[in-house]
Amino acid sequence: MLRTKDLGDTITEDNNSSDKDKYRAIYMMRHHFQENLKTQYMTMENPYDLWIALQRRYDHQKTVLLPKAQYDWKHIRFLDYKSVDEYNSVLFRIVSLLRLCGEKVTEEEMLNKTLSTFPQTNMVLQQQYRERNFATYCGRGRGRSVSFKPQIKADRCHRCGMGNHWAKNCQTPKHLCELHMESLKRNPEANMVRDTG
Repeated sequence: MLRTKDLGDTITEDNNSSDKDKYRAIYMMRHHFQENLKTQYMTMENPYDLWIALQRRYDHQKTVLLPKAQYDWKHIRFLDYKSVDEYNSVLFRIVSLLRLCGEKVTEEEMLNKTLSTFPQTNMVLQQQYRERNFATYCGRGRGRSVSFKPQIKADRCHRCGMGNHWAKNCQTPKHLCELHMESLKRNPEANMVRDTG
């Protein structure tokens, strides 16, 4: 922000900025402080000194944030959330923290992470999640649109839509079963994008 106002030099060592520019920089920096920070740094009149003080105060944040973000990334599970949107919101928050700390997380890694958290027996949810989010993660709107309509076959559990078990033995959480069955009643249509190139 300071650079956009031609004030970036005010926070460099041994700068020759005018007093007017220094006070403008201080004003702009303090404008974005929380109230308690404004009072703590009220006496500082050199933007460089203020910048260094803030760096000392907040530079260690990455060392605090990175282990927590890595832990959250390792332990996030799709089935712990009531909706896809809630899961995606938490996933993107974790990825943002990882990227802030210098870690590189690709969209493919995000998709693979999500799919790896599904139980091996729950292939229907994996397939629906992949097809719902395929365009978001991979396609970016290129290629041709393909319609997908999920169906439950007669030889599958009427509660969750999977095979290999009876409804009375179904282990899929109730809220996911209800969400899945409701989506089938509405006859949803998800659009996948395939790269033709």
